[in-house]
Amino acid sequence: QMLAADPAGPWPLTRAPELLDIHDSSFRDAVLTRIGDQGLTRLMQQEVMPMLTARDAGNASLWLISKFDPLIGDATVRRIIETHRRDVTMQPAVRGRSVIVSAPHTRLTEAGATVLTALLLEQLWSAARSVPQSEHPLEIFIDEWHKLPSPSIPEMLAEGRKFGVRLRLANQHFAQLTSAQREAVLANTGLIGTF
Repeated sequence: QMLAADPAGPWPLTRAPELLDIHDSSFRDAVLTRIGDQGLTRLMQQEVMPMLTARDAGNASLWLISKFDPLIGDATVRRIIETHRRDVTMQPAVRGRSVIVSAPHTRLTEAGATVLTALLLEQLWSAARSVPQSEHPLEIFIDEWHKLPSPSIPEMLAEGRKFGVRLRLANQHFAQLTSAQREAVLANTGLIGTF
């Protein structure tokens, strides 16, 4: 998320080890400063980095590396990540062009599809916040949205209107949503359709 949210980025995932470097914090500090999220900075400084520098850092490192498995464990997802191009941008979507993303679980694995979609949403949300609201609203349709652990969705629900973002979120039933997702929807949604 940090690599995608950095206004100077998005950075390829191959830069992730620099964020976790226990000997040189310059890249991590610069990214956190540019993002400006106090909660994320606190998480990195008070939880993630102390875990990596603890006496039992080997187990912590294994746990952390296991979180990258959805990105590197599947050949198709790994190929997508490795061919990350810096000139791929979400700016056309912000300016009214259509972008359709299909992330089939059958080809990318469920974890891979979830992570890639969450990264794209973060990049799209970052692009939407970087330009003044245009005459073209940014329409985002997300099916099975409850499966995406993206913090971008609640943020888009809460703040999206001022950036011209219009969300259409679909899922099968209310019980699929976590309590945080339910709260975000009920507090920030203008229309809830059920049938």
